[in-house]
Amino acid sequence: MARLESLSDDVILYMIECFEYERDLNSFSQTNKRLYSLTNPYLYKRDFQKRDFTALTWALEFDLVGTARKVLAAGAHELLQAHAPHWPMLPIVQAAMCGSVEVMKVFLETDGVDPNLVDWEGCSAIAAAARKGHAEIIKLLLADPRVDPGIRNEDGKTPLVIAISDSESEESCDEIVKLLLQDSRVDPTVATRWGVTPLICATTCTEKNEALARLLLADPRVDPNVGDSEGCTPLMWAVRCPGDNVGVIKLLLADPRVKLDDLDQRGRSAMHWAACAGYARNIQVLLDAGGSVTVGEASTGLIPLALAVQSEKVDAVKLLLNVPEADPNALDLSGRTPLMHSADWELPEMTRILIADERILPNIVDNSGVTALGYACASGDLDCVEALLTHKDLDPNTNSRNKIPALCFAAAEGQYKIAKRLVEDPRLDADKAVDDQKWTPVHYAAANGYEDTIKLLYDSGRFRIDSLDVDGRNALSFAAEMGAEGVVKLLVKMYKEIGAIPWNVPDNDGQTPESYAEYGGFDDVAAIIASGECLSDEEMES
Repeated sequence: MARLESLSDDVILYMIECFEYERDLNSFSQTNKRLYSLTNPYLYKRDFQKRDFTALTWALEFDLVGTARKVLAAGAHELLQAHAPHWPMLPIVQAAMCGSVEVMKVFLETDGVDPNLVDWEGCSAIAAAARKGHAEIIKLLLADPRVDPGIRNEDGKTPLVIAISDSESEESCDEIVKLLLQDSRVDPTVATRWGVTPLICATTCTEKNEALARLLLADPRVDPNVGDSEGCTPLMWAVRCPGDNVGVIKLLLADPRVKLDDLDQRGRSAMHWAACAGYARNIQVLLDAGGSVTVGEASTGLIPLALAVQSEKVDAVKLLLNVPEADPNALDLSGRTPLMHSADWELPEMTRILIADERILPNIVDNSGVTALGYACASGDLDCVEALLTHKDLDPNTNSRNKIPALCFAAAEGQYKIAKRLVEDPRLDADKAVDDQKWTPVHYAAANGYEDTIKLLYDSGRFRIDSLDVDGRNALSFAAEMGAEGVVKLLVKMYKEIGAIPWNVPDNDGQTPESYAEYGGFDDVAAIIASGECLSDEEMES
C-alpha cells in the first residue's frame, strides 16, 4: 500500500473530498505540514459551500484577519459584493456590528466590495456601527469615499438619526454624532419616514439629549423650527418627553431662532403639548419664557388648563390655576369648560380641584345645552356629581334652551345612586326636570327599562308618573314599545294608585300603549295593558 507521502496532490485532494465529517478531515489535516496546506483551504471552502459559515462567524466575532482572508479566498468575497439570500447577515454589516476593525479593513480592501450593502432589514455597515456605538468603525467607513453616510434604512433613518435615537452605547454616542456631523456628506436635516429630524430625536430619545441637541443646534444647517410630518417642532417634542427634560427645553428656548408660539397641524403650541402631557416642570419653563395659557388649540379651542385636566396631572392643573391669566371658565369650540371635561371624562379628583377654585362658574352650559352636572350624570360618575353638588352656587335645574336636564341624564342611563342623590337635593325643582320635548325623568327611565329609577321617582312624591310629552305620549307607551313587561306592570300599578287618566289613552297620532306593544311584536305586553294587569304590592316592595 502506498504511503501518504508518496501520493500526488491530486490524489490527496480527491481523498479529502471523500471525508464526510469535518472533525475527521480536521484530524487528517494535522498529520503533517503538507496535508495541512492542502486540507486547510478545502475546510474553509467546504464550510462556505455548506453554508455553515462557522469560520466567517468566528473571524467576525474575534476580529481574526487571517481567518477572514481564508474565508474570502474560499468564496465568501461574493457576500461583499451582493446580498446572498442564504446568508442572513451580510459580513460587512456584521463586522460593523461586532466592531471588528481589522476585519473591516480587509473587507474594504477586497476587490469589488460594496460598502453600502444593506441586509434584509435595510441596515448598512455604517448604520450598524452607529447603532452599536463602534466609533473606530465609523472612522474607517467615513474615510472611504465609496461609503454613503446618509444611507437610510426601511424606516427612513440615517446613520445620524440611528446614532442619536437607537445607540446602544452611551459612552461613544457623542463621539459618533460628532464624527458624522464633521463629514460634509452628512445632512443633519434629513428626517425619517415620519418626518422626525435628528434634532427632534436628540430632544427626546436618549439620556444625553442635551449634549446631542447642543451639537445639532451649533450646526448652521439645522433649523430648530422644522417639525415632523404633523408639524410638531423639536420644542413641542421636548416638552412632552417623559423624564427630566428641562435642560433641553431651556437650551432650545435660549436659541433666538426658536419660535415659542409655533403651531403644529392641529393648531397646538408647545404650551398645549406640555399641558397635554401634564408635566408641571415643563409648563413652568414655558411660562417663564412667556408662553400663553389663554389661547386654545385651533382644532378644538381647548386651553392648556383643559388639556392638563384631561392629562389627570394634579401638579399641572394646580400650577395653571395659579396663573392669573388662566381662565378656569374658558370655553372651547364646543362651549365646554375645563370643569365639563373633568365631569365628562369621569375625573373626580380634577373636578374637586376645579370646583374649589373661587372663580369657577358651575352652571355654564355648552353649545348642546349641557352643564358640568349633566355630563357627570351622563357619564355615571357619582364622585364627580358629589363634588359638583358641594358648590354653593350650583343649580341642578340649569338647562339651556330646555334641553336634557341633569336628572334626565341619570334616569336615561339608569344611574340610580346619582338619581337618588339629585332627588334628595333640596335645590332640585321637579317641575324643571323636563326637556324640550316634555320628557320627564320618568319618560327616560321607562324608555330604557329602569324599574328601580321609576320607583325612586314615584316614591319621592315629586314627579308626575302620568305626564305626557309634546306628542301626547305617556311613559307607559315607551315601555310598551320596547316590550319591557316589568316596567309596564309597574307603571299600570302606579297609574291605578294615583287615579291617573286612563293609561291606555291615545296620543296625538291616535296610538295607545297597547298598539305600540302590538306594533313592536310584544303581544304579551299588549295583553297586560289591555287587562290592566299590574305588579302586586309584594312585587312593588321588592
